[in-house]
Amino acid sequence: VKLYNLLDMPKLEEQLSGGFISERHHPHLPLAVLNYTPRATFDSPMPWHRNLEQCRGLIYNLDTHDVVSRPFRKFWNYNDERVTETLPQNLPAVLPEITTKLDGSLGIYYSYKGEHGVATRGSFESEQALWATRWHSDVWAPWPVGHTALFEIIYPENQIVVKYDRSGLVLLALVDNETGEEMPFSTLRELADNFEFPVVDLHEKTLSECAAEDAENAEGYVATWHFVGQPPLKVKIKFPEYKRLARLYSGISPQEIWRMLSEGESFDDLVNNVPQTYADWV
Repeated sequence: VKLYNLLDMPKLEEQLSGGFISERHHPHLPLAVLNYTPRATFDSPMPWHRNLEQCRGLIYNLDTHDVVSRPFRKFWNYNDERVTETLPQNLPAVLPEITTKLDGSLGIYYSYKGEHGVATRGSFESEQALWATRWHSDVWAPWPVGHTALFEIIYPENQIVVKYDRSGLVLLALVDNETGEEMPFSTLRELADNFEFPVVDLHEKTLSECAAEDAENAEGYVATWHFVGQPPLKVKIKFPEYKRLARLYSGISPQEIWRMLSEGESFDDLVNNVPQTYADWV
């Protein structure tokens, strides 16, 4: 599949020049990774243009424009009023596949002429990408040709909100580069078991049960409806406690800490079970 099969190329040039999509090149291979930027997150009107949804770590060959790795399209929170496909009344009537929503970084496997690596959404050389590439090289797995293996990158220094007691890559999906269809979970688990590779947990739950849950030190769930020959529909269900802490960590400022101190509020949540660099800063 070529890049122009997935993206509106004139629009892509406009989005690159406007700062809505970034393009970063591999240090020595003729590969580039496309990713939507924070400007897209804050300034793009809803619904998003399909380029923005697709450029979430999309890797292509600079010489041939072949798509090398096709990650998930951007998917949204359950019952997000801005995105009609996430509303309960618009979701498919059949039960979705429910998996754990892990709280790390997305890892995107790529291969070029015998060289393998794991990129993150916007870089081949981020700290997380380099860590994941080293980890994957020690547990090499021959992923099916024509598919993109996607992982969650988890290790202590990469803590976002959830604190894990393990390190490594967890297999999330195998995406058909041409159609965007994801392999069924049964096939995914079989491959992972054959390679002795960690795989995301599957749950026997309904969407309403997931939406009613809350838990500490966990992010939530992903609901997936599979379709033959096309990308699935996916929505995120995040726990209220996770959302509270995520807002707290992302919105804190020196002024806010002074306000909390002046009003006698506890800021234990800001320094306990958080990344050490963040706790040190607080």
